[in-house]
Amino acid sequence: MANLTIISCTNRPSSRSLAIANIYGELAEESWSNVTVHSLEKLNGMTIDSTMYGAEHQHDKIRLFQDEVILPNNHFLFVLPEYNGTFPGILKFLIDAVSIRDKEKSFKGKNVAMIGVASGRSGNLRGMDHLTNALNYLGMSTFQNKIPVSQIHKVLSADGTLDQATIELFKSHSEEYLDYCS
Repeated sequence: MANLTIISCTNRPSSRSLAIANIYGELAEESWSNVTVHSLEKLNGMTIDSTMYGAEHQHDKIRLFQDEVILPNNHFLFVLPEYNGTFPGILKFLIDAVSIRDKEKSFKGKNVAMIGVASGRSGNLRGMDHLTNALNYLGMSTFQNKIPVSQIHKVLSADGTLDQATIELFKSHSEEYLDYCS
C-alpha cells in the first residue's frame, strides 16, 4: 500500500475544490495506507517578486510546503478548479517557486492524478490538459484517468454532500490510481 497526497490547487478560502479533496480523501482511505489533504491556502500572504527565483531566497511558506508536502511524497492527486479556462495561477506559481530548489527530487518520477472542478460543462478538461503538459515536462507521470466534475453546484450540495454517482466514481478512481502507482 502507498501514501496519497491530495492537494486542493486554489488558495481561495472555503473552496469547493477543498471540499472535493476532503471527500475524495475520506473515500481513498479505504484503499491507500495513508491519505493527507493539503490546500494552497497555506500560501496566502506571500508576495511575488524576483527574489523568489534564487534558492537562497526561497520564501519560507514555499520552502515549508516543498519540504513537508512535495519532497517526501511520490503519489499526488491534484484537485483543479477552472480559473479562466485553465488551472489556477497559484499552482503555476508554486511549481515555478519549487523548481528553483531540488527540482528533480520534487517532480521527476512521481505520479499525479487529477480531478477538474468547474461550474460549467467541461469539468476543467482544458486545465487538466494544460497541467499535464507542464508536469510531463517536469518528469512526472500523469494518470490517464482524469475526472472532470462539471456543474459542481449541482453535484456538491451547499451542506457539502456529494451525489452518489460521483462518490462511486471517486471510489473506483482511487482504486485504479493505486493500481497504477503499484
